Amino acid sequence: MKPMIGRISCGRGLGGGTKYFRVEVHPDAKSMRRSICENDRWIRRRIGPCAHGHARTAAMCRYYGSWWERRHNTVGTLYFHRNCFGAGVVAHECTHAALYFIKPHNEPFTFTRAMDERLAMQVHTLVRRFWRWWYSRNPGQEPRQRVP
Repeated sequence: MKPMIGRISCGRGLGGGTKYFRVEVHPDAKSMRRSICENDRWIRRRIGPCAHGHARTAAMCRYYGSWWERRHNTVGTLYFHRNCFGAGVVAHECTHAALYFIKPHNEPFTFTRAMDERLAMQVHTLVRRFWRWWYSRNPGQEPRQRVP
């Protein structure tokens, strides 16, 4: 089974253009972790080395940074795998993505009341767009969710 790959819009970013997060939903954890390490190879100088295969990673959000955002419309990647995948995991990773996207890039980050609402709206937007993308690719299919 091949990974599902797509992208979701996160709004206008640096430079004024529409920015996107790449989304990868892999069939298993091994495939996802291999993809994370492969993608790390081409951006390793900026974000650091691959951490031993990400052995315990169940899902991940990777934001490439404001230096990347100024030049490219894809600003990060959301990684998931089908064995640990559901609404909670998606919302968790989309919150990381939203925080990376809305924080001031050249200033110290201070969480204000205005930032609180901006974060909530960005999470709402990313989660909604993720599930629209998911269900357009998988009509009528419910995500599998691991229940402890």
